[in-house]
Amino acid sequence: LLLAALLLLREREASVADRLALRVEAGLLAGGGLAATAWAGHAAAVEGVGLPAALIDALHLLLAGAWLGALLPLAALLRAAARPEGADARPHAVLTVRAFSRLALACMALLVVTGVANAWFQVGSVPALVGTRYGWLLLAKLSLLLPVLGLARYNRRLLPRLAGDGDTIGRPAMGKLGRSIAAEAGLGLLIVLVTTGLSLSPPA
Repeated sequence: LLLAALLLLREREASVADRLALRVEAGLLAGGGLAATAWAGHAAAVEGVGLPAALIDALHLLLAGAWLGALLPLAALLRAAARPEGADARPHAVLTVRAFSRLALACMALLVVTGVANAWFQVGSVPALVGTRYGWLLLAKLSLLLPVLGLARYNRRLLPRLAGDGDTIGRPAMGKLGRSIAAEAGLGLLIVLVTTGLSLSPPA
């Protein structure tokens, strides 16, 4: 609610300091709200290591938010840049995609590490992974992550083409990348739905 109020009631940013303050405040509210949900989940209830488990889960949530939250706006930017009248958007799209590519690579690597740690706390053994509802949902989540990684690899192969000739190389590559990122966002939302099932299931 605080974040929504900040964004809806903000005044016009008249300076660099105003723009920076808005982004810092919005980031703190969004990140704090997202990370706080770790203390309402299974991680905070792990006996003996509740605080470390909750901190790892909070980092996992923040990384997922940074990756998934950027996908649809990025796909929209690429869709606009791929249109014949989108020439003004193309330089911004190229710079944004390159910056996001570095961010997404770091987020995904850390997501795997924090995800393995979460699984260790919540599952703990192979029989618990393959013999419980929680374990099956976790395997479903992992199965959805594999095509996400495949799309990410495909997207990185398109990056060098974005700066090519606008009509023959750059625009078509932006269109393909926009559709691929939209598909990645769809898979990400499915992962969120499976994660919701995990949060409602007793840990393995």
